[in-house]
Amino acid sequence: MTKKILAFIAIFISLTLSCGKPATIPVDDPEEQQEEQKDPGKEGEEGKEDEGGEQGQEGQQGQGDEGGEEQGGDTPEPVVIPTDTIDVNIENVWAKEYMDYVYKHPYTTDDFTRTSITRYYTNAKSAGGRGDCPAGAVIEWGAADDEVSYFTVTISENADMSSPVQTVNLSSMTQKFTVTNMIPSRNYYCTVSAVLSDLSSSEVYKALIRPTGRRRMINVESIGNVRDLGGLCTEDGKHIKYGLIYRGSRMSAQGMEINSTDKAELLRIGIRADLDLRQNDKEKLGSDVYTYRRSPLGSDVDWKLFPAANESYFKKLFTNDEYIKALQWLIDELKAGKPVYFHCKTGADRTGTLAFLIESLLDITEVDKSIDFELTSFFYDFGDPKSFAYRSRNIESTIDIAGKDSYDWGGMYNVIKNGCTGSTYQQKVYNYFNKGIGKSGYKTTISSADLDWFISYMLE
Repeated sequence: MTKKILAFIAIFISLTLSCGKPATIPVDDPEEQQEEQKDPGKEGEEGKEDEGGEQGQEGQQGQGDEGGEEQGGDTPEPVVIPTDTIDVNIENVWAKEYMDYVYKHPYTTDDFTRTSITRYYTNAKSAGGRGDCPAGAVIEWGAADDEVSYFTVTISENADMSSPVQTVNLSSMTQKFTVTNMIPSRNYYCTVSAVLSDLSSSEVYKALIRPTGRRRMINVESIGNVRDLGGLCTEDGKHIKYGLIYRGSRMSAQGMEINSTDKAELLRIGIRADLDLRQNDKEKLGSDVYTYRRSPLGSDVDWKLFPAANESYFKKLFTNDEYIKALQWLIDELKAGKPVYFHCKTGADRTGTLAFLIESLLDITEVDKSIDFELTSFFYDFGDPKSFAYRSRNIESTIDIAGKDSYDWGGMYNVIKNGCTGSTYQQKVYNYFNKGIGKSGYKTTISSADLDWFISYMLE
């Protein structure tokens, strides 16, 4: 046995010296036989690699632990988060169907007996839906890792995410968020970042949101009937700028007040002035407004009360100058750079009267004025469960459904047409504000300079 072992060692040494590589035991596998017949030069290089193999591998691993990947020249590619593109029509289903129909069958000033709102109002009411709120864009991302403390959603109108219009922190359990109250035809860039316990963060989602729509309703839960006058079209093809004048319902009354979330949202969209058309009464205004004479939105928001007549609204235009005073105050606030929210109780009649006057002064088309008036029908008054804000330009249906002559759209139009001078309807409304129609014994007027500035400033 010893002789056989010594013979085998001799053969092994002989082969090693003659071939310049470790000896291999012959095998029958053809692939391994081909491996043995490799080019000697390459085999020599392999031998060199084997000689310092373990030491070289250990050195490379050590360098990797200390940033060796960069030293090795293999720079990792940055993680690229794909950007979703979301196109959304912000009109809710009932308002959209209503407007689709009216624009195909437009209203005119030749006929105030026709309306199209009734069936769409009925559909929304039957469905229990908020027809006075916009549709939103839903963004979704994956579940969080255990290390994530919370998510931050950032929304900007700039691609570099500068000057964000909204920043929201959400629970680590949250995987989606609805973006609402957007301005049509503007781009909104959105990022979602995962924030760790050490406050470091990384992006996990990006989106480009492109909203469209003919009306900008505002989504708030504790009040309703809130919308931007922006987007309404003039007879010559211009439109009202967004974000300057909003209309809606009361924000306070005895026993109710807008909640903190909605306050923050109205401030976020830019409202800085509160024009109140209600009567000077504690029960109607709410104790805080009545006592402290300030807006429910806070002391940083200007507030002014203009107690317009609480019945036969348009019929008081020539005996009550509150609407003229209200527009003057609104103009002054806009000149100071403060977007205005005007309202009464429901945001229907007194609010509708001032909206009609403003829109007529800006020469808005009859169809857009009528639509803005009738959209109030989609509002359900949370403060008064028995009160539905159904409004229609059709005189008979208004009387039948509301149970009283609460508003007369045709009468509103005709009182200005027959009571003011001017070659066009816009000129008649201009003269209503400019010629000093007010209470007996004095005149309240708005100067031509202010009216001209307002018209120019509001339109684009």
